[in-house]
Amino acid sequence: MKKILLLGASGMAGHMVYFFLKETNKYEIVNTVHKSKLTEDSIILDATDKNEVTNLIKKKILT
Repeated sequence: MKKILLLGASGMAGHMVYFFLKETNKYEIVNTVHKSKLTEDSIILDATDKNEVTNLIKKKILT
């Protein structure tokens, strides 16, 4: 199953993309949010912090 990192999953477009992709059952979606979790597995992330994003990719996407 392909993995997708979705930044801003609780935003206007982000939540629509998340639910659309989730419905297809074709992808493992790692969803990140800025403040409020969209789902139980949402990860709160400051997307402007390069180290945080790099660590997340190493942990969740490349494994």
